[in-house]
Amino acid sequence: MHVESPTKRDFTLGDFFGVWGVRLTDKCIGGYCKPQTPWRWYVDGLNQPGNPAALVLKKHQEIAFVIGTKRPKNIPSTYNFGGL
Repeated sequence: MHVESPTKRDFTLGDFFGVWGVRLTDKCIGGYCKPQTPWRWYVDGLNQPGNPAALVLKKHQEIAFVIGTKRPKNIPSTYNFGGL
């Protein structure tokens, strides 16, 4: 994702999901809500606690959501942004 704004401020993952009209809280990603549907979220390959909506977006972060009980073998931790 890329953020451009005439306003200089920190933008959050919650702002980004809000543009789409998708719920993002410490319990729900869209219609996937804990405890009925377990999920985890990761930044740069590291499992994160708390509310993903509060994450301040920074350049070249690798953000991943894993929905369900089965954890993938590899959680993405980097991406080749090709000079961006």
